[in-house]
Order: sequence, then structure tokens, then C-alpha cells
Amino acid sequence: MRKSTLCWIFGLVIVGALAVWAGWLNFSNTSGKASMTIDTNEVKQDTQKAIDKGKELIDKTKVSTDKPDATAEPPVEAPPPN
Repeated sequence: MRKSTLCWIFGLVIVGALAVWAGWLNFSNTSGKASMTIDTNEVKQDTQKAIDKGKELIDKTKVSTDKPDATAEPPVEAPPPN
């Protein structure tokens, strides 16, 4: 029980640190009032960039597997068993 709780806390700290690093999560302290802001527009933009990059990679992979490689050597036949 204790190990799983520590793992969850550690995971949340890592996710929070990544969110701050990516600019999604901002902290401020003005007039003695602390606040935390999640920039949902930044999250949406970064998510869309990741989706577009993923689609691009899938398309590149699809093209490279659709056409045979002219430089590839034919498969080697296994020798017959003795």
C-alpha cells in the first residue's frame, strides 16, 4: 500500500513538472494571493502538433512499406535439414 502511494505521488510530481516545463501550468502570487493557471489553448495547440506529427510519421511509414526497396537483397533460403 505504501509503495503504490509513493509511486502515485512521484508520478504526479513528474507530470506536474512536465506541465510547467511545457508551459501548460503557471503559478503566480500577486497581492498575497497564490494562483495556478492551466493554459488550455497551449495544451490544445501542442496536442494538435503531436497529432499532426504522428499522422506524418504514419504516412511516411505507409509509403516506405508500400513500395519494395530496390536495394534490398532477396531473402536467403534456409538449407535443407540433414
